[in-house]
Amino acid sequence: MMVTNQLRRYWHNFYYFFAGDLGERFALTCREAAEHVDLGPTGKLSMRFRFILHVSLCQGCANYRRTAVALGQAIRSVVCSGDGDRVSRLTKDLLRKHSSNKS
Repeated sequence: MMVTNQLRRYWHNFYYFFAGDLGERFALTCREAAEHVDLGPTGKLSMRFRFILHVSLCQGCANYRRTAVALGQAIRSVVCSGDGDRVSRLTKDLLRKHSSNKS
């Protein structure tokens, strides 16, 4: 286990041991954190702090955020490269793989 993962586990246990119900409600849920990753940051400073707190506590959400950022960078690099055929093939492959209509 990586040191950061171990520290996150200790920080998670420490926070929820001392935070109580109010602290638990203050930290976002995983669903709210995922929405924050997908939709981008809101203008409220308190919401950004709550998001950072949640990601510091939750390994799954930290992984999701890291993956979303990497995927966004990869897509931007493909789109900015001007390789239209590659983007078209990628789009078709993704639609074929994840479409509910398999035709």
